[in-house]
Amino acid sequence: MTTLQTLTIILTTGILSSCSLQERTDKIAAQKTASVNVSTSSKLKKIVDGIEKGNSVESSHIGEGGSPSKQWEKYEQLKKVASNDQLVALTNHKNSAVRCYAFQALVTKRSDKIFSILLKHLNDTSRVNTLSGCIGMTKYTGDYFVDVVTPNYVEIDIYKLNKAEKETLDSILLNDKSIILSAKSSILENLRPTTAHYARIRELVENNRNESALRALAKYQRQTDKELIASFFKDDDTQSSALYAVREFPDEYFYQFVTNVFEQEWKQSHYDYPKWRICYQILAKYPKAETMELFDRTTKSKDEFRYQTLCKYLFIAITKYPNKLYNPIKAKIKLSSYEMDEVKDELENDY
Repeated sequence: MTTLQTLTIILTTGILSSCSLQERTDKIAAQKTASVNVSTSSKLKKIVDGIEKGNSVESSHIGEGGSPSKQWEKYEQLKKVASNDQLVALTNHKNSAVRCYAFQALVTKRSDKIFSILLKHLNDTSRVNTLSGCIGMTKYTGDYFVDVVTPNYVEIDIYKLNKAEKETLDSILLNDKSIILSAKSSILENLRPTTAHYARIRELVENNRNESALRALAKYQRQTDKELIASFFKDDDTQSSALYAVREFPDEYFYQFVTNVFEQEWKQSHYDYPKWRICYQILAKYPKAETMELFDRTTKSKDEFRYQTLCKYLFIAITKYPNKLYNPIKAKIKLSSYEMDEVKDELENDY
């Protein structure tokens, strides 16, 4: 055997041995990967099953004593174990609590699929039970998705929709008639009066008697809408919404409607507190003799409970909407320390 033949055999043998070793290494790595995937899959299934069994979406601490939530613990485990792709898949899980927690986890991870997933769930009207602290409620799953990406959501404060996404969401909620989420009302209450939205808002007020849209419509302050707005004073159940609308549009046309509500409520033995509160604020926007007479009547009440209750609302109103005519009225008001604390709280929080 020549030297060249011997060298060829040695090289060939080495190459074959190397390939065989690499093949065994690859098999071991594949087995380990499969083992990890199976382990992860099994662990994830256990977590998801646990969330489904708990069947609620809870904050980190619940109850009057602020006890740690076991559901939240499962959510924290879900974030650690599930990949982004798995979380995306879980937003379509049959259980609403799983869907909500999966979406919430994606938000904390700032996934680039958040907005597209949100839009897909705007018609998700399955119910989900929620518990934040000691406050429990039931809401649409779609509403929960919207809540998670809005500024008022306290558990997550690292992601918010950008301006373009927010405008797109607002437009869809406003114009898509198939969507019945509560988020639609929130959008209407905070919507700026732009020409693009006017026709739809007017339609919601006129055809659906939508009270959230009524307030939005009043912000346009169009003379042609006054009769439609005033029609909401005819029903006791919608008078408060009509008053809120007039606060946005304090036209003289509405004054008699407001004073009628005042006189109606004055005769009642039971108090509609929200209605009284807004009624005084509306009247404060009409600084004239007739308003002064109503305010003066309030300060002269002999019933201590009525005096303290109504003078509190009057004091708030003329503080929020001051006028020099009201200075003598304000000087007459003597509230208890308890009522003054409530005044301060309301003024600070701008209810």
